[in-house]
Amino acid sequence: MIRDRALQTREKLVGKLPVTGELLRGSLLERTVRHKRGCPKCARGEGHQVYVLTVSYGGGRVRQFSV
Repeated sequence: MIRDRALQTREKLVGKLPVTGELLRGSLLERTVRHKRGCPKCARGEGHQVYVLTVSYGGGRVRQFSV
């Protein structure tokens, strides 16, 4: 009984999603960027925290966007 209810709920949620062709597959990553020279923060080993959204397209293409 619980399984049936869960399946019905899942089907309702899937019905609310946009067409599959409009969805993008991606990941939000946290990275540390370090400059090679001239940055005192990087010289101490701290670096700069940045967030990057990585999106995968068909054909194995990947794009990265700074957030």
